[in-house]
Amino acid sequence: MNKNKNAIDIVVPVYNGYEDIQLCMDSVRRHTDLGKHRVLLINDCSPDERIRPWLDAQAGEHVIVLHNEKNQGFSANVNKGMLYSDRDVILLNADTIVTKGWVEKIQACAYLSRRNATVTPLSNSATLCSVPVFCRDNPVPENVTVDEYAALIERCSLRRYPRITVAVGFCMYIKRQVIEEVGLFDAETFGRGYGEENDFCNRCEQMGYRHVMCDDTFIYHKGTASFDTAEKQALCDAHNAILEERYPVQMRKNHLYCMENPDQEIRDNIEMYRKLFNGHKNILYLLHLDFQTDAFNNIGGTQLHVRDLMTALRKEYNVFVAARDLDCLRVTAYTETEEISLKFHIGEPEKFPVFYDETLAKVFGEVLRAFSIDLVHVHHTQDLSLDIYETAAGLGIPVIATLHDYYYACPTVKLLNGEGKFCPNQDEKNCTGCLHQTCGFAAQISYMEKWQRENERALNLCERIIFPSESAKSVVTAIFPSLMGKSLVISHGSDFIKNEKSTLVLHGEIEKSKRVKTHLDQVPGTKRGFNYVTGWAYFDSADNKEVKLYLEVADASGRVFTVPLQKKARPDVVNSTGQPGVLWCGIHTVFSIPDMAEGKCKLRLVLEHRGCYFTDGKVYGGNYRAEQGEPGRMNVAFIGGMVPAKGSRLVYELLQKETAEINWFIMGAIGDDCLNRLEERPYTYFSNVYEKDDIFELLKSSKIDVICIMPTWAETFCYTVSEAWLCGIPVVGADIGAVGERIRETGAGWTVDVNTKPEELLKLLHHIRKHPEELEEKRKNVKKLRIKHIGEMCREYEEFYRGILERHPVVHTDEGIDFDFIFQGLALANPHVRGKGNVASLNMLREENKRLTASMEMLKGTTSYKIARKISDADIPFKETLKKIIKR
Repeated sequence: MNKNKNAIDIVVPVYNGYEDIQLCMDSVRRHTDLGKHRVLLINDCSPDERIRPWLDAQAGEHVIVLHNEKNQGFSANVNKGMLYSDRDVILLNADTIVTKGWVEKIQACAYLSRRNATVTPLSNSATLCSVPVFCRDNPVPENVTVDEYAALIERCSLRRYPRITVAVGFCMYIKRQVIEEVGLFDAETFGRGYGEENDFCNRCEQMGYRHVMCDDTFIYHKGTASFDTAEKQALCDAHNAILEERYPVQMRKNHLYCMENPDQEIRDNIEMYRKLFNGHKNILYLLHLDFQTDAFNNIGGTQLHVRDLMTALRKEYNVFVAARDLDCLRVTAYTETEEISLKFHIGEPEKFPVFYDETLAKVFGEVLRAFSIDLVHVHHTQDLSLDIYETAAGLGIPVIATLHDYYYACPTVKLLNGEGKFCPNQDEKNCTGCLHQTCGFAAQISYMEKWQRENERALNLCERIIFPSESAKSVVTAIFPSLMGKSLVISHGSDFIKNEKSTLVLHGEIEKSKRVKTHLDQVPGTKRGFNYVTGWAYFDSADNKEVKLYLEVADASGRVFTVPLQKKARPDVVNSTGQPGVLWCGIHTVFSIPDMAEGKCKLRLVLEHRGCYFTDGKVYGGNYRAEQGEPGRMNVAFIGGMVPAKGSRLVYELLQKETAEINWFIMGAIGDDCLNRLEERPYTYFSNVYEKDDIFELLKSSKIDVICIMPTWAETFCYTVSEAWLCGIPVVGADIGAVGERIRETGAGWTVDVNTKPEELLKLLHHIRKHPEELEEKRKNVKKLRIKHIGEMCREYEEFYRGILERHPVVHTDEGIDFDFIFQGLALANPHVRGKGNVASLNMLREENKRLTASMEMLKGTTSYKIARKISDADIPFKETLKKIIKR
């Protein structure tokens, strides 16, 4: 009688494997309480002469060694151990390595229910319990030890302890009560192994028991074979036939489990954390909108800055980017080689700003703790809340913030009053009327006082406050003097993107296909001569991420040029087609092809799919010009989004004055409808929306002489100034904020009053046109400039982060982390991941498998079924093979 009900016996059958059993016992001694539990080492007459003396040397009070004088076979050997014991047992293969807390966790899992007969932990090689790939022998991930991998799995476990159809014998916990009721393994039938645990488990199930997976425990299994492949296969086939005859219902249930893989979510969750378990520190960036091309409203200076930081720093850190994406908080983890997306439902943005929100606070807290965030860098909280500051501070995580605009000082963001004038010197009385006019706050509410109080309190929780320019710092610290001591300036970096288009020859026949769908939004000449092409092209019912796109151009003389195209995400096309696989179908290109004849041109889109070329047969007309604008005139450009805050009204009035000697180029999205009325004016050219990387080629091909940047507010940096200077072009800019500051410091352009009249600006431009020597002098100043590159900026931040992380190391704890909540974020963002976020998809799969199971019933025992089983053994999925046979 077992006096200690919690004590167990670990039964280890041994047959050769001298090195394996040593590793196994070393791990057992390290991770098992042998003052409480016992190990039964049973030698099944191993031919290796080293085995017996080594085993005998292990014997002690809690390590019992038994020797068979003749080989009895695996099943009989296991039975011998179970008969010797009067306790619950763990059957443990000799080629395993156990890990910390294994016995306690497995035993606790067993007693979660009276119905649990057996428990099997996770392993790299354990069929139904294999991770990360189901029913495969997996290597332990590189760069982690067995103990580290086990600790990771325990840490992030969903603790589902799901029911499985049968246990896996490499490490199998069996309750003593079950052994007494069900009996031992059928050694007479399955003497040499393969199928004996399935037979036992099926008998248990018929007695009302069930089998579970312990998904917070990992045991390494080498998985060496005792017999040669042919003998093993013959034995497996013979024993499988016996099981099919004895347990037809349960065997079909087991086949269905293997096809459905219903516990894949456990593997997906582990794999996510495995990718992030690389020894790097974890930094979280929070901003209002994501920079991903498939995210809502992804174009903006803040997004571009965060994208640049992430791209450069992901080699040194795991970078987590959290941003609102419609009604979700989108969290993307970037390691050096991996990208992992999660989404958490947070609801639509409120009509008025929210300071604190329980939903967001919970999401922030779970993300910070579950991913062991070491540093939080806040870039924007518009349409979010201030909870990130309190939550991070409460967890001892250092926080820094970059102020890209004036949102924390005023909900108008740009500090523009109702008249569109920059208003840094605020007065509560005037603010009430302004906020009523600009933001819709009731005139009876004294809102600004609370706004600035709450935001200042949040910012004072930061270790440091970063500004992109001295002018931005001076504006904010004048409003919040308490921030002065922790404020510093780190200017943004910018790189010149060389996007010259080379032409090539496609080697292969181009086939017309109905599966090809194309559309061009913009072709050369449609916007007064720009050689800019935008649109989309995709291969129907295929994953277009790997599809290559080309633009075939036939010029006026009939010569054909083929230009490789860049791709971008087009979620609008996904929405209209209902096909997630077409996401990466967007195209954009600026091209200027040497020796291409000017005049009418014809365009055709060509797709390369699996080494073959396809087109839909559509031919688009355009008008190619090697040089933009009318020759002999000065080329002046306005770049960036054209909205009132960027000076669109000034541009509108200016362009109506005259066109003498100047070509006007409007490059960027039109956000002020008045400018659309100017499209028919002579010598005026519109590019419409452009991709950020295309601006350099647009400016070069248009031979721009001067760029005008005329904001009405004090921009905190202004990327378009950097883009102009990287192209060697002087700037005429409003003398306000970073635009005026940068021009005055460098002499690389001219400043004008922020309230300048169109006549005054036009007079300056004509002065520049008439004095080419002055323009040339400014160009020389531009060439002398040393624009900070993105790499330099990122090295500056890397050093900055390192100092904070060294001064404020975070002590992480797993207490109370809701890993199931995090997993649902993974499932919501990834359609292939199963979870509560994808219940509909899983139900569809189950319905399909029900139909397949019905077909299997009819096919059972037929030649088709046997062929499918045989083919599936060659690593072709059984389910897919059988489906094809059924269709035939």
